[in-house]
Amino acid sequence: MQYKAVLVADASKHDHVKGTLTLGISVYVGDWYVYGGTLYECILAHIAGAGNYPPNTTYWTPVVPAGTPLGSVSWKGAWSSGTTYAAGDGCTLSGHAYVSIVGSNLNHSPPNVTYWVEVYYSVATGNVVGPGSSVDSNVAEFSGTTGLLLKDGALTHANVADAVTKKHSADTDPSETSGWVPAPALTFGAADAPTYTVTCSGDYSAVITPGMRMKMTQSSAVKYFIVTKVTYSSPNTTITLYGGTDYTLGSTITLPYYSMMKAPAGFPMDPVKWTVTVTDSTQYTQNSPVSGTWYNLGSKSIAIPIGLWQVYVLAYVDLTKASGAGSVECALSVNNNDGGISGENVAVAQGNPTIEVGAYLRTIQYLNLATKTTYYLNEVGFSIGATTTLYLFGNYQPTIIKAVSAYL
Repeated sequence: MQYKAVLVADASKHDHVKGTLTLGISVYVGDWYVYGGTLYECILAHIAGAGNYPPNTTYWTPVVPAGTPLGSVSWKGAWSSGTTYAAGDGCTLSGHAYVSIVGSNLNHSPPNVTYWVEVYYSVATGNVVGPGSSVDSNVAEFSGTTGLLLKDGALTHANVADAVTKKHSADTDPSETSGWVPAPALTFGAADAPTYTVTCSGDYSAVITPGMRMKMTQSSAVKYFIVTKVTYSSPNTTITLYGGTDYTLGSTITLPYYSMMKAPAGFPMDPVKWTVTVTDSTQYTQNSPVSGTWYNLGSKSIAIPIGLWQVYVLAYVDLTKASGAGSVECALSVNNNDGGISGENVAVAQGNPTIEVGAYLRTIQYLNLATKTTYYLNEVGFSIGATTTLYLFGNYQPTIIKAVSAYL
């Protein structure tokens, strides 16, 4: 590759290029002149004459090695410790260009001034330093910040055109503007309906997070899920999904997408679809209960999957006795024999009945569950005797326990 002019990297000297040296002109330190096809810099001011023309080293120093014609630097590409450079051979290193000023120049890294002079190519000629070789039709990139060196950008013009076309398609394709983002390939993991797990290669724990929506296709059916848990253990990310009342999952997952939007296109927002519900209209009794002992009448419970939930309970409990004061309470607990860990889910009725005393439990709680957990509806009576009976009157008021996904 041939170039027309070579200048030092110090751009401040560009204005000192004076052209061809002629007899009788005043020459100043830093002035550059062409003489005999070589570019020289003045190092001692003088009036040009026969006794002080280049290559007189009292007055001049070559910008490129003496005897190297302008435009004849042999460029070898990036500097290599294994290459032997002749005088006049050029190379690039760390965004700069250098020309060897000695022969047999081996393993002397620029900018060692004993072996190299730093140069750049005049922008006035439209030429810059390029790599020793490149792939035809690849896009060129600048190397470094000087704007004077180029490298092979590895992308072809076809790559760029294809990217522009795809970007245009994405901007105009409804599937790409509906809130859904293509997800990595998913592999089915396990099922614990209505919860399922899938895995993908790589760490996506900071990309796909709890509360996001996902959709995927299985057996030609589009299915929607709420992300409830994400963990990464090299080399895979495990994503836990809640399918609500409508969606199950198995093997052979295709076209996976995720969304950080609350309601991306197609996602069903009906809370009923994202609720776990237990309803019972039966009456249950506990005869001769022990005072202060909790009972799980009718074995009423609800299994709540992993995730963030709003939990609602509506129940009517009752206590009957022949005489004397008494009270009845009910609660939702992770155990089937106690009143739970929070007073917020306890309903209390107290009285001095000759027949009965009852209480409604109406409560809402938020639960953040890392694992699937079973909660029990329990009941207790106090100050009671042998003739006492505890009731759960589902026939008067249907007993309802439901957990609604709080990610809606």
